[in-house]
Amino acid sequence: VVYVNKKDKFIPVKIATGLSGSSHTIITSGLKGNEIIALSEPPNSLIRIETKRSESRDTAKNHK
Repeated sequence: VVYVNKKDKFIPVKIATGLSGSSHTIITSGLKGNEIIALSEPPNSLIRIETKRSESRDTAKNHK
């Protein structure tokens, strides 16, 4: 997981990695490009968990 900066918050994003060395890691999937990521886990107050829209709709239906 890496944390992608989006509107002053960080969203956890699952990634896959390839080769790595002592100063680099190749990310093979999970990012689109040009994102700003945190190199260490940000404080909880800056992390926002996003749900998929379909999950949000299902949850809203169940609460009515």
